[in-house]
Amino acid sequence: MFSYLAKKELGHGLYVWEKEIRLKKPTDNIFQENPWLILEVFALAGRENLSLSEELKQLIKSYLYLIGDNFREDREIAQKFFAILKEKKAGKALRQMHELGLLGQYIPEFGEITCLIQHDLYHKYTIDEHCLRAIECLEELPNTETAELKGLAQIYQNLSHPEITKLALLLHDLGKSQGPNHAEIGALMVRNILKRLCLPEIVKEKVELLVHHHILMYGSNRPHLGVHTDNLQRLYLLTYADLQAVGPGVWTVWKGALLWELYHKTRDYLSKGDEEVISGEEFLERLKQELFEDLIDEVEPEGIESHLERMPYKYILSTSVEKIAGHIRLIEALRQRHEEPLLSYQHNTQIGYTEIMVCTHDKPGIFSQIAGVLASKDVNILGAQIYTGKDGIAIDTLQVATLQEQPLLEEDLWQAIRLELDAILREEKKVEDLVNKRKKVLSPLTDKKISVPTVVKLDNRLSDTHTVIEIFTQDRLGLLFDITNTLYKLGIDIYLAKISTELQKAIDVFYVTNLAGEKIMDEGELSNIKETLLEVLS
Repeated sequence: MFSYLAKKELGHGLYVWEKEIRLKKPTDNIFQENPWLILEVFALAGRENLSLSEELKQLIKSYLYLIGDNFREDREIAQKFFAILKEKKAGKALRQMHELGLLGQYIPEFGEITCLIQHDLYHKYTIDEHCLRAIECLEELPNTETAELKGLAQIYQNLSHPEITKLALLLHDLGKSQGPNHAEIGALMVRNILKRLCLPEIVKEKVELLVHHHILMYGSNRPHLGVHTDNLQRLYLLTYADLQAVGPGVWTVWKGALLWELYHKTRDYLSKGDEEVISGEEFLERLKQELFEDLIDEVEPEGIESHLERMPYKYILSTSVEKIAGHIRLIEALRQRHEEPLLSYQHNTQIGYTEIMVCTHDKPGIFSQIAGVLASKDVNILGAQIYTGKDGIAIDTLQVATLQEQPLLEEDLWQAIRLELDAILREEKKVEDLVNKRKKVLSPLTDKKISVPTVVKLDNRLSDTHTVIEIFTQDRLGLLFDITNTLYKLGIDIYLAKISTELQKAIDVFYVTNLAGEKIMDEGELSNIKETLLEVLS
């Protein structure tokens, strides 16, 4: 490291003073004689966290004309550019290059996204600024003091060649200058850039893969990639940095928890190796064995097997052993004590939510009643997974928090929720009355005013046995009750549901049938469902 108490000579008429790279003679023609030195300056700035003097900036701007096709295709110059990405403060160096017009001159495709506005609800920054911020977010991970990011920071610090991930972040949104399908288009653009930069073949493959699949982990259950653990780590880090750089409030503790779980599940799957990839039957047998061991003193093996046989295959694939074991315990208690519903909860204070499990005999509108009771108590539903067994027992798992994004720790609140739900199921109270009374004073989930358009899609092709309803709309307290109560009034039975939120956008998917257990095929009825939902959500 340099000492900034004395002038440090760099050669070529350059020196460092007070954390700034300066010129001895402002009129010097050092770049005319050594064009490669332009990138060397920024590599040094990234390595030592330095700025450039105003005189040096103006001189570099005056020599941008030197950066033509010969400069861009020069292998040695490309190596110097790649060296910038290797530095700890590459983001700062790239930002300074961009402010001078150098980055867009060297990579013209990046110049095409300069000041390009993103026409969506979440991105606060132009595309070029977003890409630079993403690199800076990644480089800040080692300095994090946030508990939720410690795992990410450790992965980043142990990552080999982080410059590969930084380059992918710099280029990941280039395709947005060309219109829709930006990831696929961007990967093609990146292929040409990497060829021009004369990078090793393995680097080209990794960067192109990351750009092509950079949105895959976001909102997925599992990335279906033919990748190894190294690429998975890069994809995970890129997804974090991409989300973090979108704007305030987009990255949340809850979203981080979902990605962390997805990363570990996929890593475990990949670590088995090709020779250990198992069939569906083998997977089911392994799951049974793990459940037998977990519930050995509580449930007979026949009870575990019958539970798995009754549940949808999606449930078996997407639910952890721990949660399935918890569901089986609740079902056994429901059968033995005939109490309805049975409710258990577990707090996650580190991430900031509480997970509720509700087990009850299924009947139309039951989930709507649960959602209504929670809304009446100012409980925010972050996510929900609803499954119904062949025996008619429903298992609803919900991730919830206070409006301040904290777990529901007050025991008095849980007592009130149990009492209200019991009263409603006994028809002593109406859930609509509770919700309508609370709606008069309900607080918004956020003070930010982002308008999310409502989209309702109905599809009979995605499932052989159920109609699938997808809803995208503005998130708000009580939303899930309004949707599920509307479906109940329309005579629709919810068999399976996946509930999630992105900032202020709710993304809810329901697998449904009519009350006879059949898919809804009548076009007039489908149209009425869509119009009614749009009216309720408008």
